[in-house]
Amino acid sequence: MKGELGRTGADAFRIAPGALDFRVAVAGGLATTAPLAIGVLLGHPLAGVTAALGGLNVALAMPDVGNRHRLWWGIVALIGCTITTALARAVAPVAIASVALTLVWTGGFALLRAAGKEGAGLGFVLGAMFVILNGLPSQSSVPTLTIQSAAGGLAGLAIMILAGCATTRHCARTHSGSASPPPSPPPLPACWGRASATGSRSP
Repeated sequence: MKGELGRTGADAFRIAPGALDFRVAVAGGLATTAPLAIGVLLGHPLAGVTAALGGLNVALAMPDVGNRHRLWWGIVALIGCTITTALARAVAPVAIASVALTLVWTGGFALLRAAGKEGAGLGFVLGAMFVILNGLPSQSSVPTLTIQSAAGGLAGLAIMILAGCATTRHCARTHSGSASPPPSPPPLPACWGRASATGSRSP
């Protein structure tokens, strides 16, 4: 048991080396701040927060490699975040129901770690989003908050996919335009090798 906990902790804090992708980083920030800014400008800051949570968590759940892989996990995260919002707000007025469903929801999605780092990230996102939205002080109805969260998540999904496509095109242009390595020199004739060996043995 102790060894398993140690391996779990090591996996959680393992750093995967790789190049920094500033396009994806900027896209993630935009997916979070844009819905919040729009909500504040329209005079509905809590709606902006809800939409920003949707965009943030969808962006966090999307892996950093492979556009098709990224799209798949982004869609799964969008559906999961939408359902999470509806359930979290539906049980929010009842304390006992909130505590019970929080335990079941967060504990159940922690099992997604079996699907690898993508599953672990999605499980964390859905558990954290449930806890936050369950305690969000909002008078809006459950359908309204669910739509706001889904809209923010959909915007985040689109922004992250566009950023991923831009990164892929940039990498393709870089690889196609890179110079080919210089050709290796031709091998020496066999007689040269024998002559060299004979010369090295002479006094």
